[in-house]
Amino acid sequence: MLFRSCIGVSAGLRHAAAICEVSEETSYVMVWGDNSKKQLGLLNSTTAIVKEPTRIILRDRRQENVIPVKLRCGKNFTIVLASDGFFYGCGLDKFGIFGHESVNGNGKRKSAYLPEFTQLELSYPEDCCIKVKDFQCGWNHVLVLLENGRILSWGRNNFYQLGRSASQNLSACDYDWMPKYVNEGLPDYKPDPVISIACGSEHNLALTKSGRVYAWGWNEHDNCGITIKNSETDHVIKIPTLVLHVDSSGKPKLDSGAVLIGCGAGNSFTVTSASQ
Repeated sequence: MLFRSCIGVSAGLRHAAAICEVSEETSYVMVWGDNSKKQLGLLNSTTAIVKEPTRIILRDRRQENVIPVKLRCGKNFTIVLASDGFFYGCGLDKFGIFGHESVNGNGKRKSAYLPEFTQLELSYPEDCCIKVKDFQCGWNHVLVLLENGRILSWGRNNFYQLGRSASQNLSACDYDWMPKYVNEGLPDYKPDPVISIACGSEHNLALTKSGRVYAWGWNEHDNCGITIKNSETDHVIKIPTLVLHVDSSGKPKLDSGAVLIGCGAGNSFTVTSASQ
């Protein structure tokens, strides 16, 4: 099948996925790579490695086709945002990544699989009725950016990558399967909303309308761009913290003039405007 354009692509640890557009009304998810954790969503696949991009048609609970809009890969899972406003996921079901408890009756952590793309039943905050602008996935956590500039997070929190540990009794090595707001550390979303987010393996960046960059999560390699001189805590940034950029004279600046942010697994970058 011929596609007129690729409108999104993402890679996990050993798999990749893309959204390919046939027409304005028709798009498909294409997947390839490692499927040993069911992260490609190919229910009837008999091989652990898929060498060629393979088409998937998304269907809702009524088995009606839905159009993929955005797509992200985690370490061993894939999540798609569809035109109906719902998220669809497949792969390793661990750390509450698909929006439900990941423990058994004895309170021990369990792992399971979603072998095909399944509509997720997420328990959003009661006052959350804003459309999704973007979402990003780390190794085992998810960030969602809403149209009003607020952020939701859920999943693993072993390096405080959820960014809301202090107020919600989350500690390292815990996880939270319920999407909740990231409120601490970020500016008021009304005058200075977050306009872009990025996830590394276990750390995150957020860019606000004013051009300021905030970082939190795993910081072992200074991947958050923040130095804390405390041997017990310098490997993590527990809540979103302002990243100070250094100008040409070597002086730190609050307003970086950033226009673009991005993360690798253990590094980060920003692009600033020419005037900076």
